[in-house]
Amino acid sequence: MKKIMLLGVTIVFFVFLVMLFWIKKDNFDKEVYMNKYIENFIFPDNWIDEETLINKVSIKNTEKFDVVVRVSFDNNFGDAIDYKIYNNNWIKIDDDREYYYYKYIISPNEEIILNQYLFLENEDNKDKVGDIYSIDTNIEIVDFKSYSEVFNVGKDFEIKRMKGNDLDSSKIEEEMLFNEKIERRLNRLSLDEKIGQMMIISLLKNNDRLKNDKEEYDVLDLLSKVKPGGVILETKDFKNRNVDEIIDLTKTLKISSDIPMIISIDQEGGRVQRLMSFKDKDINGFTYIPTMKDIGLTNDVSIAKDVGILIGMELNALGINMDFAPVIDTLYVDSNVIGDRSFGSDVNLVKEMGVALGDGLKNRGIIPVYKHFPNHGSTSTDSHDGLPLVRLNRDDLLKNDLIPFKEVINKGASLIMVGHLYYPEISKEPASLSKEIINDLLKEELNYEGLVITDSLRMGAIVNKFGEKEVYEMAINAGVDLLLMPYNPDYAVDLIKMSIKEGKVTEEQINNSVRKILKLKYSELNNDEADKSLLDTSLYKELSDKIGNIND
Repeated sequence: MKKIMLLGVTIVFFVFLVMLFWIKKDNFDKEVYMNKYIENFIFPDNWIDEETLINKVSIKNTEKFDVVVRVSFDNNFGDAIDYKIYNNNWIKIDDDREYYYYKYIISPNEEIILNQYLFLENEDNKDKVGDIYSIDTNIEIVDFKSYSEVFNVGKDFEIKRMKGNDLDSSKIEEEMLFNEKIERRLNRLSLDEKIGQMMIISLLKNNDRLKNDKEEYDVLDLLSKVKPGGVILETKDFKNRNVDEIIDLTKTLKISSDIPMIISIDQEGGRVQRLMSFKDKDINGFTYIPTMKDIGLTNDVSIAKDVGILIGMELNALGINMDFAPVIDTLYVDSNVIGDRSFGSDVNLVKEMGVALGDGLKNRGIIPVYKHFPNHGSTSTDSHDGLPLVRLNRDDLLKNDLIPFKEVINKGASLIMVGHLYYPEISKEPASLSKEIINDLLKEELNYEGLVITDSLRMGAIVNKFGEKEVYEMAINAGVDLLLMPYNPDYAVDLIKMSIKEGKVTEEQINNSVRKILKLKYSELNNDEADKSLLDTSLYKELSDKIGNIND
């Protein structure tokens, strides 16, 4: 009897424990554990520019089972700020409330950091400087096994545990913060300023206007009118100045804009090297760069890279940050147009040498511009005078001519120049103005995501055939991001605005290009001051002797 009673008590006790377990489990399933973190912030005046307020909250799972979390934010900023969460693991699951669901499962004793990034929505809040605001961060923790019921997440929703190697959240956060910075910078630009960013202008006036006007623009007046994205320095700019005067010019150009300024040059080597044109060229200490044909004949890619480094150091010395080089045209015809500007007729040699020289420029913080897409080496016509005709189709180009361009694209080229070349079997328009060649072939077929720039828009191939306004419309609609040397830069902004008003170009197209331009400027463009002392370093002298003796 005692045994039966003992057994009964044991069963009752066991049932009681089970009931307690299920009650606790049921309660946990339905109950959401809450924590609230309140942080105070003083509204800083530098929010108007690039700074971002970051609210970080640490969560540690002290339970003995996996949990997931959801978060809501409350603040008394009102409309002053726009708050966002930037992390690839966050998903907004309730459109009516600012709830975000964290899909990372938090294991026992695991700790995570939640980042809340706050941005100004407008500039009308400057009067709030010094005011104190608070942000309430509500953290709700739920047993992983019951998350779908509590969070109202559909049964098809999949939670995947992200391992450390699967995701570098810091890089994702950094990239998204950078993109937000670019958007804010873009939104603060007027339409005139956006159009200006799409131009790399000359400081010299075109020939038609020289008859009744000065040869050069007033630099400061031009910069204030056009607010260009960049400037190209030409032979006459160097003939009129010595080294120190060029350095003063590049400094003036950089401080003229609160957006980093592209200062570019054609410094290839051989017959195209502007640095041999200084007013004091006999005493300026720069190196004569051999032709690319001579560089190619060495069959040594390390020499090509050294040429890029040497040119880069000279441009660093002057404060120049972009070079319209290397030429990666493969030479298929006897031509004085490209000729010895090309590494040669072996497309693989051109590919390897072009990549190496571009890498040398990048080694010194100079952005290379690979040219002339699709290939200027298949024609003997000079696009300065007329429109070169190339009777090749798309397949022909892909088999040979485009091999060097495909390689630099795979290597992450930031800029490619499109030549004034006519491929009648592909497009009715010159390559530099052709949607079929720029958008369809270069961007879609070759997956190019960098910036597209035209060759000079003052060349006869263009100005003899099209009207100025028509050229800008065609280029932008074809997918061009940067207009090189617009014919009359002080009028070009108005012409493009007129095209937008007429519906021939959209502001969205302008925004897309300017967004890419700003990303390049804030991530790659070297905005350092000139450093003439680089020309006295042992590295420069070593490279100068090596490159200068190639033909000996």
